[in-house]
Amino acid sequence: RNFRTIGDALKSSIRSGGGAQGVSRLYQGLFPAMLAVGPYAAIQFGAYEALHIPLDRFNGQVRPELVNLVCGACAGATGKVCLCRRLT
Repeated sequence: RNFRTIGDALKSSIRSGGGAQGVSRLYQGLFPAMLAVGPYAAIQFGAYEALHIPLDRFNGQVRPELVNLVCGACAGATGKVCLCRRLT
């Protein structure tokens, strides 16, 4: 079904569930999503710190923004690779 606005979609979702049950259906997938974020954040934080400490010795030779960018990109990639699901 096509909705004209986000409000129309929200009203339809709440009404189709019947009051309070409709509102709770909006948060149905929130808990599993929050559970998935914890391990990813821990891996990303650990990878960032593990990369940033050795690269900190280049302070003054390389711009700190570049070091932060490289560490952040590598840490994000590490978190995704460690926690990715097979798409089969």
